[in-house]
Amino acid sequence: MRRFTTRCFKFGLGSLLTLSLGALAEEPNRVTVEMGAVLGAIAQPSCIASDSQYRASVLIPKVQVKHPSQLRVGQVFEIETWLAAQLARSMNQVGQQSYARTQAKALEHLAKASDDARAQRISASGDQYLLQLELVDFSTGPYKSFVGGLFESSPQRNMVLSVNLYDGTSGRAIWNKVIERQEDWDFSRDEAVSLNSRKFQRSDFGKLLSATTDWIAAEVNSVIQQRPLRAPLRQSSGNRLYVDLGAEHGLKIGDKLQLKGAANKPFEQQTATVTVVDLESRRARIVQDWSVVPLALNSGDTLELPICKQSEEPASNAD
Repeated sequence: MRRFTTRCFKFGLGSLLTLSLGALAEEPNRVTVEMGAVLGAIAQPSCIASDSQYRASVLIPKVQVKHPSQLRVGQVFEIETWLAAQLARSMNQVGQQSYARTQAKALEHLAKASDDARAQRISASGDQYLLQLELVDFSTGPYKSFVGGLFESSPQRNMVLSVNLYDGTSGRAIWNKVIERQEDWDFSRDEAVSLNSRKFQRSDFGKLLSATTDWIAAEVNSVIQQRPLRAPLRQSSGNRLYVDLGAEHGLKIGDKLQLKGAANKPFEQQTATVTVVDLESRRARIVQDWSVVPLALNSGDTLELPICKQSEEPASNAD
């Protein structure tokens, strides 16, 4: 691929000199993300948002780092929480049927847990999905000196990111991707880099991370758009039911919902009409409409709520 390349050089006295190489250079081993082309490549979903605009909650824990010693270059130890927060911001900007929140713990044990154990942990947090990231590689190439150490070139920094999206009902991974990127690390050898600084955000590597989180957010939101909103019943008393969905998910008092048993009742086609009568941020009390045959709902049942409806293909003109 051909592109203009910018290099940073350091004088022996510690000052920086940035040189733009005017010639187009061939770099067959260079992997970059072209800004503006990432989101344009996302396939459009096959369904459109429902009128109620219900949203699923996505939990993003602290990023796991496979080789913590690699963070010493630039002293970027904050990347574990910074990258999770950056991804949450990207998701909340592009997501229409989802919103993200972060978790201070890495929850690394869930990667090897059983599906049932993972589902219980996600459900206990009141979320519908878990989006887990592992920074598999964050190594930096060598700094090269020129003219007897008077100049120093910027090395390449690698990033290999493993991303898994887990369903909160089944605990199974429903989407995963391994992302490999490489870009110039335009900072001096001993420089402590703040990931929130304007200097980093304007650097090639800062733009790379921003483009990567935007791409992940768009992909995850596209996956969630294809799936119903699922949540478990926590308690039931007569015709009063409590569900782990609330105002944050788009519910309003007075909403009439059509709910049906999900994975735990695959052969039952009955649906229940319920009304939201009390609402908290992440919990609602609902009452069944007893004018129709009610669905036998029990505590622990999983309910489905459509998050989008299938888009209709335009009718073709008859000859």
